[in-house]
Amino acid sequence: MRSPGADPGSDTSDDLVPKGPISAGQIFQMIRKAATSRAEIARATGLARSTVSQRIGVLVALGLVLEEGDARSTGGRPATRLRLNESGGVVLAADLGANHDRLIVSDLAGHVLAEQTAQRSIAQGPELILGWVRDNFLAQLTQLGLGVGQVVGMGIGVPGPVEFAAGRAVKPPIMPGWHGVSIPEHFADAFPGVDVLVDNDVNIMAVGEHRTS
Repeated sequence: MRSPGADPGSDTSDDLVPKGPISAGQIFQMIRKAATSRAEIARATGLARSTVSQRIGVLVALGLVLEEGDARSTGGRPATRLRLNESGGVVLAADLGANHDRLIVSDLAGHVLAEQTAQRSIAQGPELILGWVRDNFLAQLTQLGLGVGQVVGMGIGVPGPVEFAAGRAVKPPIMPGWHGVSIPEHFADAFPGVDVLVDNDVNIMAVGEHRTS
């Protein structure tokens, strides 16, 4: 990974390159980790320049990535430097524990913009707990002067097994009344079009440790 003082026009490090087919989302993660250019991404991923430009065009159109004309040039027209647009949207995160809840609104760089905690038992059931999460996320956005349209994603961790693809709780031993509940469906009306990813809280912690190590 590039050191803090490295030239922003230097080659993208191998540890930033996703494995397998490269999507626009994976290119976004590369840019999020280190400002780079189209040429660097093409070299690192092996994608054609036209493919890279098309996928970056999507990210720019969504306001997730900014273009700046100050990357190092090897001759001819200066390369365009790509960087994360930290204020291009917000992410909502909920940590639902056995006896505690923590809600966070962050920008795209992971900076916490709002946070709320409460001592609540997950055994109160999905209607009460998820209704509280929904209402408080909406209240946090209002306090920040933001709208639902600025939410680019939501992540929820729960203390039990989850069918990840559907975000559905599966026979969670300490979550009575949650079996078979599709958690994303509880947010569909309030946050239309927003992807809601749900997983076991331990899995999420492991992913977080990996991404930030």
